[in-house]
Amino acid sequence: MCNENVPVPTEPTLPCSVCGEEIAAVNLVEFNDTQLCHRCYRNETVICSNCGARIWHDDNHGDETIILCSRCRYNNYNYCCHCDRLFRNSEILYDEEDEPYCYSCYDRYASTGNIYEYSYKPSPIFYGNGNRFFGVELDDR
Repeated sequence: MCNENVPVPTEPTLPCSVCGEEIAAVNLVEFNDTQLCHRCYRNETVICSNCGARIWHDDNHGDETIILCSRCRYNNYNYCCHCDRLFRNSEILYDEEDEPYCYSCYDRYASTGNIYEYSYKPSPIFYGNGNRFFGVELDDR
C-alpha cells in the first residue's frame, strides 16, 4: 500500500554567495567563510602556481600566464621595469639604482659592466713580461 500524500523530507537549501542559486546545503563548498556552488567555486577561485593555495580569482597577483597569491608574488617574483613582464626573482638583475630587469632587457638597456651574476668569474689579467710567479698569502692571525 503506497501513500502518495506523505510529504517527502527535503534537504535544507542555502543560496550560493556568488550566483544566488539555491543549493542543498550539503552540496555547497565553503571557501573563505563563503558558501559557493561547485560552478562558482571553479569559476571564481584559482590555485596559486607557486604554493598551491586556492585564492579568489580577483586576488590573483600574477599575470595572464602565472597565477600567484600575494605572499608568493611579493616574496618570489618581480616585474621587469622595462618590458613589464613578471619573472622569478632568480631571473631578475638590478642596476645601480636598484631597478629590476629581466636578463634580456638588462643586456640591452641597463648593462654597464658593473653588475654580474653570482657565478661570474673574471678572467685574470697579467701585466709585464717574463716568468710569472704565483704565491700564497699568509694570514698572521
